[in-house]
Amino acid sequence: METKQKNIELIAKDWINYHKDNRKYTDCFRALEKLEDYIYSNQESAFEIILLLINKADSDKISANIAAGPLEDFIRIRHKKHFDKIEMHARQNPKFRKCLTGVWLDDDFDEEKRNIIMKYTKTIKNPL
Repeated sequence: METKQKNIELIAKDWINYHKDNRKYTDCFRALEKLEDYIYSNQESAFEIILLLINKADSDKISANIAAGPLEDFIRIRHKKHFDKIEMHARQNPKFRKCLTGVWLDDDFDEEKRNIIMKYTKTIKNPL
């Protein structure tokens, strides 16, 4: 496995472990910082990690932390450049769609894009 993929998987694993243990697993805190850095500096890797987190999430608690954390930050900061990918995953991936129900969009968020997200999230029977 190449180094980039190993790094992405390690960040996802540590991020989930940190949130599973009610933030007691402090060695994993660096994963949160690294993912936040990636949202600003390496958007492709950040989105890849977010997708991995969503797919590995095994509880609503973890999904809610993803939604209110890195997914919300990514959408808020990077939606202009990456909205097509966000919409594609909302359309194709039920776990991604459920995570979107826990994302808070600012009042000044693009109304057309908000409506697209809402089109997918309103299909979720048990939102976060």
